[in-house]
Amino acid sequence: MSGFEMGYGLVMLLIFGLGAVLTILWIFVPFAVFGIKPLLNDLIREVRTNNQLSAEILAEQRAAAKARIIQEERPL
Repeated sequence: MSGFEMGYGLVMLLIFGLGAVLTILWIFVPFAVFGIKPLLNDLIREVRTNNQLSAEILAEQRAAAKARIIQEERPL
């Protein structure tokens, strides 16, 4: 067997191995996508809660700052 034939066989073996790995991964991709969907829904719910709480805190801080400005403008 010449070096060319041996190298060609090795390259074909690597291509076949890569194809087999990619095929297996392609089979598992839908399971990964549907498996992560509930986790993403949980994250979306938490982000919405966080945004709501942040908006409430901001409103309270603006009200407190406005009250402080009104108190400072009144003469003693």
